[in-house]
Amino acid sequence: MTRPNEPASRPRLLPAVRAACRRRGFALATERAYLAWTLRLVRFHQRRTGTLRHPADLSEDDVSDFLDHLAVQRDLAATSLRQALSALVFLYEHVLFQPLGTLRPLVRPRRPRTLPVVLSAEQVGALLARMRTPTSALIARLLYGSGLRLTEALRLRIKDVSFDRQTISVRRAKGDKDRLTVLPPSLIGGLHRQMEHALAVAEDDRHRGLPGVYLPHALARKMPHADREAPWQWLFPSRSLSTDPRSGLRRRHHVSP
Repeated sequence: MTRPNEPASRPRLLPAVRAACRRRGFALATERAYLAWTLRLVRFHQRRTGTLRHPADLSEDDVSDFLDHLAVQRDLAATSLRQALSALVFLYEHVLFQPLGTLRPLVRPRRPRTLPVVLSAEQVGALLARMRTPTSALIARLLYGSGLRLTEALRLRIKDVSFDRQTISVRRAKGDKDRLTVLPPSLIGGLHRQMEHALAVAEDDRHRGLPGVYLPHALARKMPHADREAPWQWLFPSRSLSTDPRSGLRRRHHVSP
């Protein structure tokens, strides 16, 4: 019998996972991670049994066995285990429409507790001095001075930097939350120059007839011209064009991690 909301015929697995992620507006990195964990689940049981089995045909114990394998044999960190669990819960609830029940507790090996490595001010200065390009150096100083994660810095748009308030708005940060952080006064001059460069690149792309920047979620429909407007341009545009894996458009993205 078909479960409620379950398609009458079984869809192709990976396209179905991709479609479910995009319906919910997941970041591309999350989509790719969920696809990878789905593949790893399938391959784990294929190696184990010698037969290719669809996740819909696996039991909850089979899923738990895979997670135990990740924790013990692969010695995955807790953050990676949480991501794997989230991916599989999503797969079974929103793609296969077979929500998982209570999985047995994960086997977690004991790890020695160690102190974090903290660089001195002199070490940080030496590290920043060895950045290969002015853009790399500015990004590194932004990470150090504003407490941004790498992807948060690279995804900044012109409108996210406020020189008047000396703040930086971080959109869709970890946990899909927005937050504010400080803009160190020492970076204002460098960021001004970077903005001028970013806007010049966007203007050149416009004259070349290239598509505008990627806009999140439904903004492209609500604000059809925003992709070419100054506030929405990437603060750190890439030097080369790339093909958007979702739309297929060849456009300029932000600098690669």
